Amino acid sequence: IMDPQNLGALIRTGFYLGADGILLSEGSCPITAAVTKVSSGATEMEPIYKVAAPDEFFSSATTEGWKCIGTGCGEGDKFCQLIDLEIDNDSNLVVAFGSEGEGLSDYIKNYAHQHLCLPPRNNKSLIGAYPYNVVDSLNVGVAAGIILS
Repeated sequence: IMDPQNLGALIRTGFYLGADGILLSEGSCPITAAVTKVSSGATEMEPIYKVAAPDEFFSSATTEGWKCIGTGCGEGDKFCQLIDLEIDNDSNLVVAFGSEGEGLSDYIKNYAHQHLCLPPRNNKSLIGAYPYNVVDSLNVGVAAGIILS
């Protein structure tokens, strides 16, 4: 996540909804005054970790039994809707949100046990005709709020 407002909103949402922590990959937006302001101070209370090698982290996490949920609706990606998500409440879970515009990297997609998409309510293709192509995705903070709740 590169945008400070998006990162602040994501941290605030994660804290509010009870996430145990936030993992940021190298190259993500740093925790700045703008991020802290948008997070309403949640950056001071929510554990935030920098992951230098996300591929190694996801490899280790899945080996140790963590379940990884990838998010996004990339063209050609297989995905499930929120209602179809299979979660075991007794296992550790990582929900991966991709960067603005780029989405999840291929290596994170490869480690995900399931891929979650929030399709538009109008049930049209994400690449449909006007007016459905005007808004083709959600802000990552909004998507995180829906998914984590």
